[in-house]
Amino acid sequence: MTCDIPVITALRKQLFWEMHMLGLAATQVTITPATNAGQACLSVKLECPPALRKAFNEMALRLSKMPEIHRVRWGRRKSEPRSPTRRWAISA
Repeated sequence: MTCDIPVITALRKQLFWEMHMLGLAATQVTITPATNAGQACLSVKLECPPALRKAFNEMALRLSKMPEIHRVRWGRRKSEPRSPTRRWAISA
């Protein structure tokens, strides 16, 4: 997700709280400068069991409607051949 730098810490905390409440845990988190000055990108990778995909999608849609967030992208990443759990990501 892309947001203004001053709000990224609060948004990161909110995202992790929501993920925790859904039973999701991040496997990788990165914060990088965005192409627009004064903005940053927060990228979170996580394991999402099939039973939680709907909740994950709903969370991502909620985040995309927040005025503090300028852009949200989410979707599946390729999983490993034997892994029944797919890797999902929220990023900018």
